[in-house]
Amino acid sequence: MNQHLFCFGLGYTAARLVTSLSNSGDWIFSGTSRSERSLGKVAMYNLDSLLVLPDDITHILISIPPKDKGDIIYERFSRQIAKLKNLKWLGFLSSTGVYGDHKGEWVNEESMVSVGAQVARARLLAESQWLGLEGVPSHILRLSGIYGPGRSQLESAISGRLKIIDKPDVIFSRIHVDDIVKALTASMVSPNAGSIYNLADDYPCNSREVSEFACKLLGITPPAPILLEEAALTEMGLSFYSQSKRVSNSKIKRELLLNWTYPTYKEGMLAIAKECGYYDFSRNLV
Repeated sequence: MNQHLFCFGLGYTAARLVTSLSNSGDWIFSGTSRSERSLGKVAMYNLDSLLVLPDDITHILISIPPKDKGDIIYERFSRQIAKLKNLKWLGFLSSTGVYGDHKGEWVNEESMVSVGAQVARARLLAESQWLGLEGVPSHILRLSGIYGPGRSQLESAISGRLKIIDKPDVIFSRIHVDDIVKALTASMVSPNAGSIYNLADDYPCNSREVSEFACKLLGITPPAPILLEEAALTEMGLSFYSQSKRVSNSKIKRELLLNWTYPTYKEGMLAIAKECGYYDFSRNLV
């Protein structure tokens, strides 16, 4: 019997997951979008007009950000989801932003979370909603900063939009989209209902280091560092730079027997540069 993955929000990560699973041949896919789009053999639904879920769903991925009062998917579809007879796995994509600022120290799934920011409060509420839904095999995946082809400092540098902010004391964790896909797939194969997992690579660091490496790959001079006040960041961007922490991935690697394809940004950025044709092999810079 085919397995049926339903994606609430067929965005960057979900589309990459669908593409990866398509290679196995024993999956069918469906998902929601608020725009006119298609992705191969995915059956698409408009979220605003969707009333009834397919009854043969075996796996659900939720990547739509929650609202202030919690998860809109939970509010609209939790009763239907609880009645799905073949459901084996539900994954809710949350964020390591729920930990708030830890002054550059390590955090794990047992660390204190922060309810200081509304975005964090909304995600924590959504997490508790799904974990509290009786009979549903819910999994919470807290993602660090996502990067990958088309979404990295490489593209920002090429377009001239790259900003290097002079905040050496701010440490970030990140994760390549294909390692997110690897983790999701492993969790789907070996579900452990009620689990909370951090997804981050092995090397947290300052964003300046990553940006300068991206420029090195491209053979261009990095822009001069600027102060945070000069960067004209959005509210979300400012929130990003207000938090400094190193995110531990020990739990998910131990429980799901994972090793990342891209353990640091260097392997990940080089792979993007090669895949997208950005890297000139004749320069032998790495």
